[in-house]
Amino acid sequence: GDTITVTYTYVPKGSASVTVNYVLVDGEGNKLKDLEGGKTTGYKEGDSYDVTGDISAFETANPQYTRREITGDTSGGPLSAGAHKTITVAYTLNDYPFTVEYYRDSVSDGNKLTPPAETVTSAKAPFGTVLNEETVGLYLENSGWLNAMRPSGYNRTAATYVTVGVDEAANVVTVLY
Repeated sequence: GDTITVTYTYVPKGSASVTVNYVLVDGEGNKLKDLEGGKTTGYKEGDSYDVTGDISAFETANPQYTRREITGDTSGGPLSAGAHKTITVAYTLNDYPFTVEYYRDSVSDGNKLTPPAETVTSAKAPFGTVLNEETVGLYLENSGWLNAMRPSGYNRTAATYVTVGVDEAANVVTVLY
């Protein structure tokens, strides 16, 4: 018998990539900033990609954001040689409640002042908002909030401000008379 020799020539598959960009947008969808630099992953021709796990991991690690939309290429599928897919995931900041608590003499349960029902002492503000005299007044819609519970004969001695976070229990501004 004759021998037949078949020669195969192997060449590397073409390369492809997928980039996922995470961005913060305002209520109208205008980009405010990049949340995380574009994450680019390299693939070979014919590979399939799926970035839904990456997006879920980002959202789990960043609960302060709500997904608004995904634009660009699809979030999964096969890749051809030279393909460069770009997916942009846009988020808005979540609002979290904050509360103002008023105290007389010292910050303790026994010295907490109970405001009348018509006195607004809580509101919501976007994650990361630095609460100060001005911003609390804006969100409560009450510029006189600092003196709202001042007992007769007392001066305000201190107000302790916070930055709005995901933990509602920590989003407390205290006013001491």
